[in-house]
Amino acid sequence: RETAKALAPAWWNAVVSNHHDFITGTSPDEVVEGEQIPWLEQAADSVRAITDRLAGVVSVPLSQDVQAALPEWHRQDGRVRIETPFYVIELAEDAGGTIVNLQSPEPHNQLLASPSNDLISYRDSGGLWRMGYEFRGGTWKEAARASQQPTQLEVREHDNGLEIVCATELGGETIRRRMWFRDDTPVIRCRVEGRAAEGHSVVVHFATDLSSSKLTMDTPGGVAIRPPTRFYDPTFWPLQRFVHLQDDRDGRGLALLQSMPGAVSYQPEGTLELVALRNAPRETAFGVIKLPANPASGHETESTTFDYALLFTSVGDWRDNGIPEMSRSIAFGPWEDPERGALQTSAATDVTTDRSDVWVTAVKPASRGDGVIVRLTAPAVPETPVTVTARYLQVTGAF
Repeated sequence: RETAKALAPAWWNAVVSNHHDFITGTSPDEVVEGEQIPWLEQAADSVRAITDRLAGVVSVPLSQDVQAALPEWHRQDGRVRIETPFYVIELAEDAGGTIVNLQSPEPHNQLLASPSNDLISYRDSGGLWRMGYEFRGGTWKEAARASQQPTQLEVREHDNGLEIVCATELGGETIRRRMWFRDDTPVIRCRVEGRAAEGHSVVVHFATDLSSSKLTMDTPGGVAIRPPTRFYDPTFWPLQRFVHLQDDRDGRGLALLQSMPGAVSYQPEGTLELVALRNAPRETAFGVIKLPANPASGHETESTTFDYALLFTSVGDWRDNGIPEMSRSIAFGPWEDPERGALQTSAATDVTTDRSDVWVTAVKPASRGDGVIVRLTAPAVPETPVTVTARYLQVTGAF
């Protein structure tokens, strides 16, 4: 009861909010700075005080990184070459730290063309409601690329992986990129940190060499199959945690995994782009006309972080390759403080399912009446029954 009382102000601030609140760019600056940020800070302080108090009682680590063998790597002529059991990759300083070569070890099949993991800054005259290419008079035009300017690649060896860091300036804003490699996983983790220049959007660009007639991605409530374009060119489709492409010719594929919802576009020649950073204050047509129907205006004032990961598949669809499970595994990345997010109630850890694709996301006392609420999440409706086990609960019924 004391915990519930302490969290009540934060809970009520959240419960009366709607989809226009607490989302970057969906409220005017004065509302964000004067109301939303203080509410979020108060909520974080309330939760932190409780988790600190409980940490010594019921804390268990959600993710424990064990020491892993570092991938082999060497530097030569401004290039960093990394070899793992899953791929051979080269990053080039004269190409802005982008991927200039990525192949499977044996046989040497090309997995990505050059340049990939590039940053492109687009002049974007859109705003809250639309991107610049979605209305007449709008602008969506390439302004700068990371691959067009040299950078320095910093290699850091850690106990649990190899980290590559570089920085690029786009539109006067410094944007830092990180990549993380391990010998025991085919997943390549990446991070973009920074802020897009005002009136611009920054995307992560990949040259995939895949010819796919469809995109498979998760959405709220399930998994959707979508065409590359519809209505707009490019079409940026919303996704929750993953998108998977399969080549129509040989079935090989690429999955992009995200820790947060985002947007992705794909072109028939194989170009794949993810929206990483956006700072588009308000829709403006022909450079001067502000659209009366879309009056909301807001600016990105702080640096933000965008986490994503790459996974190459040789055969099979998203189910066959366990992509939803992989996407959930990057929620707590290697750059996170191991203590952050490590608190989980003992009840939640002791309620499990017999399926790797059905997850327990909440265990809590019922707010009315007796019983415990267990929330289950799955990317699609399971095809077979799911068994839920509650080790320390005497279950008399489930509804």
